[in-house]
Amino acid sequence: MSHIRRHRASLVMIVSALLISGAQASAQEADTDFAVGPESCEGMYKSWLLNRLIEETCDYSGFVAEDLGTAVKSVCEAYLPAEVRDPATAELLQTFKDDYDRMGKDALCEDLREGYEMVVDEMRTDQLDDW
Repeated sequence: MSHIRRHRASLVMIVSALLISGAQASAQEADTDFAVGPESCEGMYKSWLLNRLIEETCDYSGFVAEDLGTAVKSVCEAYLPAEVRDPATAELLQTFKDDYDRMGKDALCEDLREGYEMVVDEMRTDQLDDW
């Protein structure tokens, strides 16, 4: 099992909270108890980066990274200065690289597929509910 997969559950929870909160529209307009702040924004940033790495590495044609990137930028920009982003990025990239080197592309992508598809399903359901 990849190290990334172990952390995926918490990232999925963050993504779900983001979707439920309606944070893409506006943090102030959100109608739930989800609090946008430094910790939640760092988690959303890591989730965006992880999904971007997965989509690019595994050739998944999803929309997760793009949608998360839009949400993170619109809601969290003030909470994500370079001194927060840079170490978070370096840590996630190193962990992803270590898993890739240890497992190989095919095994890593297979290991991450279920969690990725769960996020895709959650996002599709949320979009359909909004429609």
